Amino acid sequence: MLKRSLTSIFIVAVVAGFIALREVHTAFFDAFVLLLMIISSFEIIRAYKRQGKPIFERLVVFYSIPVAAGFIFIDNLLISLIIQILSVIVIFLAAVSIELIVYAVKRKAGIPQPQSQELLITTKNTMWAVIYPLSVISFMFMLNHFGHNLGYVALVMMFAVSMLTDTFAYAFGMMFGKNKAKLAPEISPNKSVIGAIFGVVGGFAAGIVCWVLFYHLNYLPCGLTSTLTTATSLTLFTLSGLVGSIATQIGDLVASTVKRKAGLKDFSNILPGHGGILDRIDGEIFCGVIVACMFLLFLAL
Repeated sequence: MLKRSLTSIFIVAVVAGFIALREVHTAFFDAFVLLLMIISSFEIIRAYKRQGKPIFERLVVFYSIPVAAGFIFIDNLLISLIIQILSVIVIFLAAVSIELIVYAVKRKAGIPQPQSQELLITTKNTMWAVIYPLSVISFMFMLNHFGHNLGYVALVMMFAVSMLTDTFAYAFGMMFGKNKAKLAPEISPNKSVIGAIFGVVGGFAAGIVCWVLFYHLNYLPCGLTSTLTTATSLTLFTLSGLVGSIATQIGDLVASTVKRKAGLKDFSNILPGHGGILDRIDGEIFCGVIVACMFLLFLAL
């Protein structure tokens, strides 16, 4: 428990430090997200290999580079997103081409070929790894590039909602959820329905706190006061908290499902007491997707 607590403090300090470095340049947080993507790519590759599933490892790792470059060097959110979509398409075409060429060469050499339903299975696994977790993590680039102050708001929202969701779900689940209905016993037997409900309460509370901080108290003025009414802004923050909390818990279950299929307790052991990077950010990255979509919807960036 002590090791886990110390690691948690270290993680919070590192995240807070990189968010603070946005004051110098957004590229610092971009570099942080790129590092998360690269480490996560190796962790998800490990999970696939543990199951004996073929995957184009280099293509999965490479995907992070053009995506990060698009956000770092191009100060246009739409163009950056187009580059990301093109990167997915290029990797898909490269994977298909490589797999078909290998198939053709082996067939010509008389090497036994896979059954028809197994054709392009390596491409399929590669693209799934690109989608989860890498494309999901990449939404953090978008949050970072919402603008100077609005980026702070979005990033703090993502981490606040996900962290309070986890804290409430764990604490109240331990107090009231033992021997009660389980949320998904076959995936994560320790999670209870009561814990999940209180997790949503925690996400809602985080939304309220962020609304008071960024809208009511107008800390880090980011244009919200001039573009949204009080009712609309309150809806934005509370809805982001509620839906973001649900997304956080879904992300945790998705990661647990992947690990269970791979026979893994943790994605890696890079973080003492926590496991791997994906073990730590599994909920945050899904919450980030929701926060990004909510802010885009309400503020029409």
